[in-house]
Amino acid sequence: MQKNSRKKTQNDSYPKLRQALKAGEIEGIYIFHGEERYLLEHSVSELRRIIVPEGTEEFNLRIFDGKVSAAEVVHAVDSMPAMSDKTLTIVRDWDIFSLGESESSQLAELFDDYPDYATLVFVYDTVEYKPDWRRKFAKKLKEDAFIVEFAKQEKNSLVRWLHNRFAALDKEISSADAEYLIFLSGGLMTALAGETEKLAAYQKGKTITRTDIDAVVIPVTEAVVFELGDALAARKNDRALEVLYTLLDSRESADKIMYHIGRQMRQLYNARLLAKQPGAAQKLMEQWGMKSQYPADKLIQNASRMSLKYCRQAVKLCAQADRDLKFSGDDKRLTLEFLILRMALIND
Repeated sequence: MQKNSRKKTQNDSYPKLRQALKAGEIEGIYIFHGEERYLLEHSVSELRRIIVPEGTEEFNLRIFDGKVSAAEVVHAVDSMPAMSDKTLTIVRDWDIFSLGESESSQLAELFDDYPDYATLVFVYDTVEYKPDWRRKFAKKLKEDAFIVEFAKQEKNSLVRWLHNRFAALDKEISSADAEYLIFLSGGLMTALAGETEKLAAYQKGKTITRTDIDAVVIPVTEAVVFELGDALAARKNDRALEVLYTLLDSRESADKIMYHIGRQMRQLYNARLLAKQPGAAQKLMEQWGMKSQYPADKLIQNASRMSLKYCRQAVKLCAQADRDLKFSGDDKRLTLEFLILRMALIND
């Protein structure tokens, strides 16, 4: 085998990957990770389309899922292509950073004498991507592999993508309603892709409206918690409890519900501090990494109806409830109910 002489570019940027694939610049080793599964899988498919001619999969494509040995990966990469110039090996959910010394050494030897015709992709899906760059093998991976993080996309990119996706389905949506859809769906393209199909099928006319979105889309936990915040801001305590019971009856754990409630109370406190400043919503988006302006505007609106004292006390109550959930051994459902009741009784 000849060592691949191309200089490896250290870059975790998805846009740079797109540019490289468009130019036909294929690296030898990739590591794909990140929460935006839609773009990750699209990139895997694109590599497969570019590298493996249709009908030659049996000779030029190897896919491993989960349990695999370093010897199997080395053998797959070393195998010569047939009826093509290149081969593609995809390894899913195999934590290469936790390998023992023997298997790490086998892969390191492979990378030292890497064949020009081979492309190897390590995909992190259900296995957590957690590199330890202090290890010698991890440092080598960082030198040899093109590492790409598929993070949530920015608001403007998602809005454009939704406009184009709905247009392909002969539908249209306003930018404001697109942002609302992004918020309800959690901002991940995998979820949004499914929701656009459902909305297009539901709306027989041309325009997707907020009423359609509310009728069709099942909101993520964070979005439901915003309803709870709306109710508390309006002092509609019975409604706040109704929303809590909806959350408790879902599949989400009490700990995760507590996390989202606590997070929103901290956001409300932050919003209350920013409320009178110019560009408050934009500042809040930047500070919390929000992908849609809808939640930022809603937080500023709600915070303006609450006193600073209320917001500060609500954050303290959430911290106490979080400790109780983790350490007290009390009924978790009851702990969350008491939290909402205590927040309802805060005296401004």
